[in-house]
This record gives sequence, C-alpha cells and structure tokens, in this order.
Amino acid sequence: MTGGWRARIGVIVPSGNVALEPEFYQMLPDGVSAHFSRVGRWSTQGIDIGHDISGTDKVDAELPRAAEELKEIRPSAVAFGCTGGSFYKGNKYNEELARLISERADAPATTTSSAVLEALSTLGLKRLSVLNPYQDWLSERLKDFLTCNGFEVVTIKNLCILEGSGTGLHSTTAQYTYQLVKDLDQKKADGVFISCTGYKTIEILRVLEEDLQKPVVSANQATLWKLLRMSKIEEAIRGYGSLLE
Repeated sequence: MTGGWRARIGVIVPSGNVALEPEFYQMLPDGVSAHFSRVGRWSTQGIDIGHDISGTDKVDAELPRAAEELKEIRPSAVAFGCTGGSFYKGNKYNEELARLISERADAPATTTSSAVLEALSTLGLKRLSVLNPYQDWLSERLKDFLTCNGFEVVTIKNLCILEGSGTGLHSTTAQYTYQLVKDLDQKKADGVFISCTGYKTIEILRVLEEDLQKPVVSANQATLWKLLRMSKIEEAIRGYGSLLE
C-alpha cells in the first residue's frame, strides 16, 4: 500500500522516458507517493560532438513550469530525472538545474547526476565499469563528468541506441542488459554504473550484484534513493540492489 502520508516526492521527466515512472512505482516504500511532470522532447539524434543536444533549450525553458506544477503537491523533495540532461554541460550546469528547480518547486531538489555521484561515494566506489545507451560523444561527456568528480572509469561501453524517440532503448530486454554488464571488463572495477533514467534495469540489479560480487548502481535506483534520503526516509528496500538495501 502506498500513499503520500509519509512523503510526496516529485520528479521532472523528459517526455520520451517510459522507464522511470514504472520503476519508481515498483520500488516505492509504503507511505511514499511519487508525482511526475514532463518536459519537452530530449534527443541526441543527428548531433555531433561539441554541439548542444537537440531540444535541450525547450527542456530548459520548461523546467520552471514543471517545477511549479510539482510545487502544488507540496513535495518533500524534487528531482530532474534525466542523467544525460544534467551532466552533459558539466558540474556548474548540473548544480544550476537543481537550484532552479528548488526555487520554483519550493522544496529541496537534486538531479539524477548528483544522486548518482552521491550513491557511488556512499557505496565507497572509486573505479567504475560503466554501461550507457548514448552516442559516442555523450558517452565521452559522461566519462569526463565522472572523472572530474573523482571517479576512475576503467571501462565504458555505450550502445548508441538513445536517439530520436528512444525506440531502440525502449525495446532492450533484461537478458540483453544483464549479459552486457556481465561482459564488461570487471577486473579493476569496484562496481558498475548503468546510466540513463530511460533505461529499464532495476529487475536485474540484485542478480547482477550476486553474480559479480560487486555493487551495481542504476540511474533510477540512485534517483529514488536520493529523493528518499532528502525526505528523511532511510528504510531498507529489498530486491533492487545494495544501495537501497
């Protein structure tokens, strides 16, 4: 049974994301409700390295409106649920997004990228194997973002399937992602990070951790974990990896 009698968390989601909401609903503890506001299409299609992401200006313009919509529910915390959309311009931009959302939603705010950094640090991870669905240029920016924040990326694999409507990303299976992570070079890594809130991963996190004997962090898992901590809820949630447990 869920509801907002313990906390109401808000999440701003890019319009094409079909993974974050169902994964949140699956992981939510009793008494916590999740509420969503969507912003314009966020796409990497046809963009060369060094250029801004198509549609990002629209997303940026809609963030204040989306945050103000969530203000109506009096949230305990709000997140911008988009990894690439928060890390791709670096730390300063990522921090500015959280500040803007906090002001407009009148609540503590974070981004998925900030949640991931804190989650990795909390688990004591320094050397990472990384899986992401991005094009080459955005995968490189992810590597730079992690490196600039003190992590060593020992191996990174990008699938080049996040573009346009994200259809390729939406059709990935748990078996496919499980095998991709298993095939990453794990020898020097402390743990694994799977990036992108549009990537469905939570059903395989516990099994991956058991098979690899290493922590596995996903974007949606880390975002929910941070929102719950910001809402003063730190109970163990079983079945979705050691971060939540």
